[in-house]
Amino acid sequence: MLGVGMAFPIIFAVECLSSHSSAHFIPTTRAIPKHVADYLFIGVILGYAVPTLSIFLIDDSVVKQLAIFLFQFAPILVIGVVKACACLDGTAFQKQTEDHKEPLTKDDDTRDLLGLKNFYKRMFAVCASIHFLIIATMLITNGSLSRFFLPRNIYDTVNSLARGSELFFQADVVVLCLSMAVWGSVAVFDVYRTGLSNVKPLDGIALFLVGSVIVGPGAALHALWAWRETLMAKTSFGRVNEV
Repeated sequence: MLGVGMAFPIIFAVECLSSHSSAHFIPTTRAIPKHVADYLFIGVILGYAVPTLSIFLIDDSVVKQLAIFLFQFAPILVIGVVKACACLDGTAFQKQTEDHKEPLTKDDDTRDLLGLKNFYKRMFAVCASIHFLIIATMLITNGSLSRFFLPRNIYDTVNSLARGSELFFQADVVVLCLSMAVWGSVAVFDVYRTGLSNVKPLDGIALFLVGSVIVGPGAALHALWAWRETLMAKTSFGRVNEV
């Protein structure tokens, strides 16, 4: 880990210096299959949300262990749910026209964009609702963010599966929130340095971080992703013509 921590900043700096072109940043095959965009929300809910909730809402230890096991395979579950829904709907085997257009053409194929926008809107609503529910719970119970999300007494003996799940969840949430802050900040910087956006990085990052506090990190990241998607789909242009 020390090696990665020392090497990755150098790799990132070199990548930034060598990838200023928007043609380098945006592949010509950006569009995902339409059925994936249409059923992505269902896949995330059934593949991620249901196993996660099962870990904490079910008291039976056997079922809880099964939920923890399934949680490890969440990415595969999401793909499976999306494929299953598409097959039932008959859209998985529809021929998809390949995108051979040059980057940055306004006639680029955006057939997946409506489904992705709907996905981001739904995820924004879900994440923001959870954020406000947590805040309301803290206000009602006189709790605090540290009590909810920061692990305490991590060196104590874990005497129950429920306590182990709590520590597992708290550690994941802390790392995930930090990761989303970095991920979103890098995304704002990337679309600016490649000329796709005219939003100054510091302004965009500040807005993203403030939004993370107001509506929650998950909702803020999905809003950022929806904006970034329109830029990468060439439906909205920033400084492309200037570079």
